[in-house]
Amino acid sequence: MQKILDWSEVWTVLIPIIIYVIKTPQAKYLKPIILYLLIAFVLNFIGDIIEENFYHDPQWVVKINYNQPFYNIHSISRLILLIYFFRKINIPVNKILRTFIPVFVVLILVINFSFFHSFKNFSSLTFSVEGITLIVLCVLYFFRRLQSDQTSTAFDSSMYIVTGLAIYEAVCFPIFLFYNTLIKQTEHFAINIWDVHNIAYIVFCLFIARAFYGTSQRAV
Repeated sequence: MQKILDWSEVWTVLIPIIIYVIKTPQAKYLKPIILYLLIAFVLNFIGDIIEENFYHDPQWVVKINYNQPFYNIHSISRLILLIYFFRKINIPVNKILRTFIPVFVVLILVINFSFFHSFKNFSSLTFSVEGITLIVLCVLYFFRRLQSDQTSTAFDSSMYIVTGLAIYEAVCFPIFLFYNTLIKQTEHFAINIWDVHNIAYIVFCLFIARAFYGTSQRAV
């Protein structure tokens, strides 16, 4: 059971990818999502392979500094592609803010890895920036939906994606924020609490799968 959960970051991503291939949804705003899933699958697979080899050949893993750089790449990829997804569905509504957010995020990441953290090590700041940014965008999305005077029974895949993302980021944000501290002070607890992240990630991918499976009427 633990092995299944450990590899959940790989197999759970395949569920929405397979459904996307079968259903081939046409909405343009779904393109960043499928691109993210493909990148996530590759990065997670490499990361888990490295973790598996750690127990068989620790010296080989040490040479590439374990799998932490791949988690940083994953977080940055998720952040950039999800910001692009929100841009596709006009979130934020304000065009100036829509341009400012990605520029500000990129600036913070460049400063972080240039002066404060090595890219070779897991960066809690990177994941925290991801969490804050995407939670804010999710809130703006829900706020716009509440303000909308239009009521529709048509299936809207963006709602499922944003809901799954909001759940994932809200659950994982405390883990991301304190993970560097935890891994230094209580490594065993830090490793175990990552199971919570994996469960939240499964939920996120299932929501994306549902979004791909449905038939959206939007033509964004």
